[in-house]
Formats: sequence, C-alpha cells, structure tokens
Amino acid sequence: MLKKILPIFSYFFHPLFIPLLAIVFYFLVSTNSLSSSEQLLIYVQGIIFTIILPVLCFLFLKSINKIDSIMMPNLSERKLPLLIQSVLFFVLITQGNAFAFIPGLFYFFLGCFISTLVALLLIFLKIKASLHMVGITALVGFCIAMSVYTQRNMLWEIALLFFLSGLVGSSRLYMKAHTPQELFAGFLVGFIPQLFLIPLVLL
Repeated sequence: MLKKILPIFSYFFHPLFIPLLAIVFYFLVSTNSLSSSEQLLIYVQGIIFTIILPVLCFLFLKSINKIDSIMMPNLSERKLPLLIQSVLFFVLITQGNAFAFIPGLFYFFLGCFISTLVALLLIFLKIKASLHMVGITALVGFCIAMSVYTQRNMLWEIALLFFLSGLVGSSRLYMKAHTPQELFAGFLVGFIPQLFLIPLVLL
C-alpha cells in the first residue's frame, strides 16, 4: 500500500511547488500588516516566477529535445533548467518589490537562489543532488527560520516537515530516481543556506 502512495509525494512536493507552499506557510504563521491586495501580489509574483515561467521554459526545452521528463533524470538535462531557475530567483529577489519588504520571504528566496546555484555547480563536478530534497529541506529550514523570527514554538510543524522529507526521500528511492548519496547531497544543498540566513532575518 505504502509503495503505491510513495510516488505521490514526488509529484506533490515537486520543487516547482515548494516556493508557493512557503508563501502559504508564511501567511499562515506570520503576523503581518499586508493588505489582501498586497498578499495577492506576493502570490502572483511567486506563481509567475517559480511555476509558470519555469513550466513554459520546460515545455520549450522539451520541444527542442533538451529535456525528456519534468523529473530530469539525466545529469546533463539539469544544466539549462537550473540556470534558468537561478536567473528567475535572482530577478524575483532583486526586482520583485513586494518581497523586499518581507524579510522572511526575501531570505527564503535568497536561500533558494543560493541552493539552485550550488546544485548547478555540483553538476559540473558530476554530482547529482536530489532537487526534490533540495526543495523540501529548504522548506524545513524556512520553517525553523520562521519559528525563530516569530518567536513561536513550531516544533510540531518542523517535525511534520522532517517526516515529509523522509517520505519524499523514500519516494525518490522507490522510483529509483536517486541514490542515498544524492538524497543526502540534496538535503545539505537545500537545508544549509536557509539556516545560515536565519541571523539576517533577525536583523
């Protein structure tokens, strides 16, 4: 039964959806004074730069036979998508004015930008970090950062996200998409930048 369910976690927690989940989580736990229209702007910018544009780029790359699958199993397939995603993250954090006034989200996306660059650089070292683990563990790190920033006890939320990280990792192993070493590399690439940025969130 579990083996039938595990693949679902690979799709539901695909790296494309993690930034949107982070935005939803932020507005659920933070006490902000943003109006509904300002929150909507955050959602719109996030969806455009982290879902719509990457999907359009994927479809274009697939049409010219640069990518075979959205899961990008081959190491060489990942270079262009990761480069494009890093550019999109950079534009979002430098030109997305709405994010500049929200330290929590700004530093989350800065961490995502750093993680994407690191994952790209690892490809040139022939190291395939699991992007699913990069995404879900970045969300774990963000949850820890928000717990520190808001001074709220989020032990249950953090524990749940770690549990989900385990399910995502198990899903990738079950689908034979990654080795344990690649999952561990993804864990480090996603988690560490978020932790290192926590002091900046508190400034």
